Amino acid sequence: MTDNRGFTLIEAVAVIVITGILAGVVAVFIAKPVQGYVDTVRRAALSDIADGALRRIGREVRTAVPNSIRVDATNRYLEFIPTNDGVRYRAEQTAGVGNILDFTLSSTETSFDIFGVSPVSATANDYLVIFNTGQCSNGSCTAANPCVGANAYEGCNRRTLTGTSTTLSGGVSYGTGVSFTATANPLPFDSPGHRVNFVPSTGPVIFACEGVGTVGTTGTGTLKRYTGYATGAGTWNPSALPTSGLGTGTLLADSISACTFTYAAGVTARSGLLTLSLTISRSGESVTLYHEVHVDNQP
Repeated sequence: MTDNRGFTLIEAVAVIVITGILAGVVAVFIAKPVQGYVDTVRRAALSDIADGALRRIGREVRTAVPNSIRVDATNRYLEFIPTNDGVRYRAEQTAGVGNILDFTLSSTETSFDIFGVSPVSATANDYLVIFNTGQCSNGSCTAANPCVGANAYEGCNRRTLTGTSTTLSGGVSYGTGVSFTATANPLPFDSPGHRVNFVPSTGPVIFACEGVGTVGTTGTGTLKRYTGYATGAGTWNPSALPTSGLGTGTLLADSISACTFTYAAGVTARSGLLTLSLTISRSGESVTLYHEVHVDNQP
C-alpha cells in the first residue's frame, strides 16, 4: 500500500499566514522594550564619557597649586598649575648644621634642604613654588621690577629646579636637598608652614571646551586637555588665560553641545568652589552632568 499522508498547498499557505500574524503581534509587544534597551545603552555610554571627563578634571584640580585656578570670560577654558609633590623646606639649622632657604638672598641663593618624602617626585627643569596667594607685583600682573608678587604665573615665587639630592648639607640623613636657578630678586614671601610645591616641567594645564554647539541632534564640541604650551621662563601668561596657540591637546570627550566652567575662589580660610557642567548629545539623546570640586586654597 502507498502512504499518501502529507499537507496540501492550502494548508501550507494557512500556516504561513498564521505565523506571520503571530510574528506581527509579538513584534508589537517587544519593539518598545528592545528600543528602550538600545536607548538605555546609549545614555549609559554618554554618561560614562561625561562622568569620566569631569572626574578627571576634578582629580587633577584637587592637587593644583593653591590659588592657581582661573577661568576665562567664556567659561569654557579652565587653567591651573598642577603639582607632583609637596614637602617642607628647612627654615632653621639644627645644631648649626643645615642648608636653610634664605628669603633675603637672590643670586646667591640656589639650594636648600627639605623634609618629607624621599626621594621627591621632582627632577631638573621642574619648578618649585612657595606661598602662592595669587597676588601679582602690580594690579595688572604685567612685568614688574622688582618682582615681589606671589603669583606663580608671574614667576616671582617660582624657580626652576636644577636637581635634587638625597644627601643634605652637613651629612644629615633625614630629608633631601634641592637646588634651583637663582634670579635677580629673592623669593618674596616665606610660607608660614614652610611649604614648597613642585610643579612638572610641562607647566600649567588647560581643559578647554572647543567648538561647542549642535548639528541636528548631535553635539559638535570637544573637551581637550592641554599642557606644555608655556615651557621655560617668561612664557607663562600672568595677566590672562591663553585660549590660542595651545598646541595639540588630548581628547577627553566629543559630541559636546554645552559646557560651562565657573570658579569662586573663596578666601584662605575657606575652600574655593569649582563647578563643572557638561552636556553630550548624540543621535537625539542628551546627557548633562554637573560636578562640584572643593579646592583648598590655603597657600
